[in-house]
Amino acid sequence: MNCLFLSCHASLEYYMCKLFQRIGISIPLSDMDVGNPERPHIKDYREISEKQNFCNQKHHSRTWEKSDLKNIDFIYMMNFGDVDAVAKYYSQFGIPIFIHLFGQYNIRIVHALIDLMLQCDFIHFICYSLTEYKIYYRLSYDCQSIHSRLHHIPFGLDKEEFQHWTGEIESVYTTCNDIHNRRRACNWDTFSEITKDLPSTLSGRNTEKVGGLGLLPFEELKQNYRKHRCYLSMGTIPAPYTLTLLEAMMTGCPTIGYDNGMGLADEGILSSDGSVGLVSSDIFQIKQYITTLLKDYAFAKEQSLSIQEKAITLFNMVEVSQKWAEILNESL
Repeated sequence: MNCLFLSCHASLEYYMCKLFQRIGISIPLSDMDVGNPERPHIKDYREISEKQNFCNQKHHSRTWEKSDLKNIDFIYMMNFGDVDAVAKYYSQFGIPIFIHLFGQYNIRIVHALIDLMLQCDFIHFICYSLTEYKIYYRLSYDCQSIHSRLHHIPFGLDKEEFQHWTGEIESVYTTCNDIHNRRRACNWDTFSEITKDLPSTLSGRNTEKVGGLGLLPFEELKQNYRKHRCYLSMGTIPAPYTLTLLEAMMTGCPTIGYDNGMGLADEGILSSDGSVGLVSSDIFQIKQYITTLLKDYAFAKEQSLSIQEKAITLFNMVEVSQKWAEILNESL
């Protein structure tokens, strides 16, 4: 099958392109983001057609015409601000559209997409989180035709690419782009309070301005997951959780998720009692848990095993790709 791949999130593109490759999906046409060097880009590891539109913008131009799409079996859209307008444009061609949702959309866009689904029975939603799935399910009311095209598929990571946690650096690690500039969305003030008086390491775009490491190449990022004693995920409003939390877990890095009110505690990923990582909104509890991990390597090692086992159960690309294959085969 051939796919037109539309996205503006290079980190997520990397994993979705690997997943599609696993299930035999070709990408002869794409419109992608090459502005984030933190993950390898599809063009770096897979040969694709010269007819691409690598962009570094949030708003995608309506590039492809009907004549371009004659060999396209479906259109995949992910994580850009004007997804409702782009989906409406491509809906005129009658090609199945799969919109992958990552907690980035406001209520106006949500309702616009639902209205579009009512008009076009070939548009599907793929929700990465249970929280988001439930929101879309409720907003679509009792419309069975929408519910049958609303799917929950968690994100998939290749477990062989991570693993090998050692935890020799007695510090809590966090990576988040522009965390201090997006202070409310990324919970900067809470992060500062949690890490105060604790050994901590911060990376991500522009973090060098606040004493961090800046944006790291992918291999360095993975090494930080492996070597640090534990990982603190602050989340990004309005998403329940972010990609880095999954990467840290898949590595086996003991993981703490700050519950920012967006549904992380309801996802069943981390435990509230500290038995399999920790999810909490209690700053004192989080600091206490991190302190224990930093002081007690044996406990951290136990947590590493349990957190990695949970990640493989929930986010292993092998199982996740099978779910994608099933939905695509049923829908196309």
